[in-house]
Amino acid sequence: MKLTYKVKEVSVEIDKRITRLNLSNKNIVSLPKEIGEYTNLVYLNLKTNVH
Repeated sequence: MKLTYKVKEVSVEIDKRITRLNLSNKNIVSLPKEIGEYTNLVYLNLKTNVH
């Protein structure tokens, strides 16, 4: 399972094994591996950081 979200310059790639939050190639942040938890974190991060 791999889901890729691209909003402006923010790309979020969700994988069962690897989860990264890539903001303009500046930082790579590891998120919790539980699908429910990191899905919520991704939504909150996109909602917070992208306007």
